[in-house]
Amino acid sequence: MKSNFGIDKNEKLKLKREITSIFKDGKHLYAGNFRFIWNFALFEMPFPVRLGVSVPKRNIKSAVKRNLMKRRMREVYRLNKHLLFEQLQGLEIQIILMIVYKGDNPISFQKIENDLLLGFQKLTKRISQTQKPIMDNVS
Repeated sequence: MKSNFGIDKNEKLKLKREITSIFKDGKHLYAGNFRFIWNFALFEMPFPVRLGVSVPKRNIKSAVKRNLMKRRMREVYRLNKHLLFEQLQGLEIQIILMIVYKGDNPISFQKIENDLLLGFQKLTKRISQTQKPIMDNVS
């Protein structure tokens, strides 16, 4: 039996064209120390969200600290993604999402969780107010 708490490889934002399009055409919002950049999915996906996380080198110079932040961000997402999935499936919407850390120093797991949950709430509210485009079946 497969666990619902993993991050499947199809949930990860990897395609260069998707990453480029999200930074070029995506909508954004801020929650705590994070910037959420999102756009509607370019094509049909098996999951409601494809996620990418980023911690800019400009903000945190140490690779060890950047990787620590990315691991913590992914873990918080993994544990709480069901909240976001339920909302998006109710709206019948699929998105691509990039979460970018904007702080200068690593923060605690609890602070990351609070900020990301606040961001999920803001994101679902904003998405429900935005008109959904028709999806293409082009891959």
